[in-house]
Amino acid sequence: LRYYAGVPAETAAGVAGAARQQVADNLLVFMHWCFVMAHFERELYRDPEKDLNTLWWDMVEKYQRVRRPDNRSSADWAAKIHLASSPVYYHNYQLGEMLASQLLHHLRAVELQGEDADALVTSPKVGRWLQGELFAPGALRPWEEWLEHATGEALNPAYFIDQLAGRDA
Repeated sequence: LRYYAGVPAETAAGVAGAARQQVADNLLVFMHWCFVMAHFERELYRDPEKDLNTLWWDMVEKYQRVRRPDNRSSADWAAKIHLASSPVYYHNYQLGEMLASQLLHHLRAVELQGEDADALVTSPKVGRWLQGELFAPGALRPWEEWLEHATGEALNPAYFIDQLAGRDA
C-alpha cells in the first residue's frame, strides 16, 4: 500500500493486521469447504447409489458445522458444477493454498533473508526467483519434485498453519 498506492506508513500498518486476519479467515473457511467437496466426492464414487442428499448434508455439518435445513431433501450437491466439469479436482485448490504458503515462506526466509519485510514487494530478487524457479522450469518435473527442488523441501503444511495462525508475517 505504501509503495504502490501512496498510503501513509501508519495507515498501511493499521490495515495490514486486519488484512492478514481476513486472508487467514478466508483460508480457514475455504479449507473446510474443500473438506466437504473432497469427502463428498470420494463417497459419491465409492457408492453412487447412496442417499447423496443426506451424504451432502452430513459432510456440510461435519466439516463446515452448518446445520442442514429441516425437512430438506433436495439435491443441493448437484449445484456444484465442479462435480460435472472438474471431477476429483477440488482438493487441488487446497494444495495450491498450501503450496502458496510454502513459496511465501521460502521467499521471506531464504531468498530475502536479512532484508526488511517490504522486500517481498520491492525486491527484484522475488521476480528473478519466480521466473527462474517457478515459470522457466515449466512442467519438467512433477509438481512434488518441482516444489522440493525450488524450496529445498517437500510440501510442508506447517507454513499454511502458520499463515492461518498469523505467524507468517
